[in-house]
Amino acid sequence: RKIIDILFVVVTMGALSVTLGLSIPMISSILSDLTGVTRSFGMDMMVIAAIAVVFIASSFVGLEKGMARISSLNIYGCILFLVIVFLASNKVFAMNFFTNGVGLYIREFFSFGFNTDPISNGGFPQGWTIFYLAYWFTFAPFTGIFIAKIAKGHRLKDILMLTMLGGGGGSMLMFMITSSYTMNLELTGKLNCVELMQTTSANNLIVQVLKTLPMAPVMMSLFAIVAILFMATSLDGSAFTLAGVTQKRLDENGNPSTKLKMYWCVALVVFPIILTYAKADLNAIKSVAYVVSFPMVVVIIVSLYGTIKGMHKTFGDMSIREIDEYNDNLCNPESAKNISK
Repeated sequence: RKIIDILFVVVTMGALSVTLGLSIPMISSILSDLTGVTRSFGMDMMVIAAIAVVFIASSFVGLEKGMARISSLNIYGCILFLVIVFLASNKVFAMNFFTNGVGLYIREFFSFGFNTDPISNGGFPQGWTIFYLAYWFTFAPFTGIFIAKIAKGHRLKDILMLTMLGGGGGSMLMFMITSSYTMNLELTGKLNCVELMQTTSANNLIVQVLKTLPMAPVMMSLFAIVAILFMATSLDGSAFTLAGVTQKRLDENGNPSTKLKMYWCVALVVFPIILTYAKADLNAIKSVAYVVSFPMVVVIIVSLYGTIKGMHKTFGDMSIREIDEYNDNLCNPESAKNISK
């Protein structure tokens, strides 16, 4: 049990190192272009400090008052950004691009999913398919614990729908709008995206794409704020779950102590500082995901088996609707007495 707990901590820290390693240089590049100040170690530290202030304050006041409000603000900001980008884009091309993408996804799911490109060794599967699969595995334990915590009191059917359809649908919507906008810039010759990727960096490409939007400085600022809030909520949730896993006894509501949460907040701030100071490149950051994810696959498979077995033992052949009705009755004192009898 202790080995799995330690592995969980290592995997969660590894997942966050990848997220922070990719996000902080991007946010710094945007701020550098907005202010005209050359990106430096000091600017990266300012970004980390801004993220730290938000998520430590959120973690201190708790999930309901802190993270819930920041998450809502984050979602509203993200929706506003996507709406403006969509209005500024070629809408017919965006819809065609999305429809074509969904068709390719359905038709090529297995061939893309199992493709390792062993002959030409172009690097695409390793840089994208395998990397992101490993990346999601590193987030799986943390996300599972966190969703279980915030899902208390909600219907099982709603949680399943929101996590699978809401998350997947939101990702598809984001890619439809942002990717089609960027692709249209390349095809119309307004911005040579491929050349920018080859000669500069992905962060510079993001900056140049944002500068083509209407009210460019405002949109770049909005994008940076949304990115900072995304980081803050991710770190806040991570501090909560890490504290919950490493504390021997939780309080009556299943919450860890505030002191231990603050400890993990500080640890999660120090980690990106080390990465930034070491000037870790993208390949080094990606390798973290590969190394820490695969030991967790075994744990995830065992936990999935245990979950299904436990649900069958508890609920038998009950449907999700019947399970929800059972849980609703448990919340009713009179019904709970009858069930216990």
